[in-house]
Amino acid sequence: MNYLSYQNLILDIFLAGRTIVTDHWKSFRSIHRDGYSRLYLVRDGQGQIRVDGQEIILKPGDLVLIPRGHPFQLGEAEGMDHVWIHFDCKTKDGLPLFDLITPPLTPRRAEDREALYITQISEFWNRPEHGEYLNCLPLLNLLLVPYIRDSRSTVPVEDRLGEGHWLFNVLTYLNAHLEEDIQIAGLAGELGCHPTYLSNAFSKKFGLSPRSYVVKRRIEQSQQLLWHSDIPVKEVASQCGFGDIYYFYRCFKKLTGLTPGEYRKGREPYQYEKLMFR
Repeated sequence: MNYLSYQNLILDIFLAGRTIVTDHWKSFRSIHRDGYSRLYLVRDGQGQIRVDGQEIILKPGDLVLIPRGHPFQLGEAEGMDHVWIHFDCKTKDGLPLFDLITPPLTPRRAEDREALYITQISEFWNRPEHGEYLNCLPLLNLLLVPYIRDSRSTVPVEDRLGEGHWLFNVLTYLNAHLEEDIQIAGLAGELGCHPTYLSNAFSKKFGLSPRSYVVKRRIEQSQQLLWHSDIPVKEVASQCGFGDIYYFYRCFKKLTGLTPGEYRKGREPYQYEKLMFR
């Protein structure tokens, strides 16, 4: 399998819409890491964001991708009219795409067809009664092609892992069993290696220990549920593999800078304005 191929991607759109920013971007002063990716098209006005510490000025016609898990900050943007999509993207093996590649973070001028695609997604997503939302995923796939084409691998080229490599198998296993009680020692035993060797090798390739990676992915899943559903926080924690609600709160705060309640409250402006196309 080619991990950078877009033909076999599994896409999931959580929310899409059009918003004219009031003052709610200015309230997001702290750095955030979302459990989903964002794609913005600026229609009018100007805005300011910061992604991975890089300051970006958004102008009319700009298309910008904020990959899942990347630290970002929303700055001044009052009056900016933009179309947006919240989505997730995985390989056919269930691996988060943006754990494997880093797409360009700088805005680029949207081609006419790209502006049409993202606008249609935002319109179609809010008209499910007509079945038009079925067209959204193919259009999103087309929008992601340039980002995947121009991306770089998070694994160094000289040390890239091929299909079936045991560490990619470990990564796939962890993503497939996030809600379970994963025992690294047991997993290492099945692979015929020492837990310390497994942890060190995994950390060297992916930048996190297996245990830290599992916590990170669980928090990202909880972010998706908190932002895009009304499931109670305790149930969100349970569904994402946290048996201890207090441990969940500590991990969430550490990774996002917010409590689960504070994070969920941040969605309110988008809930109120997401149906502008109707």
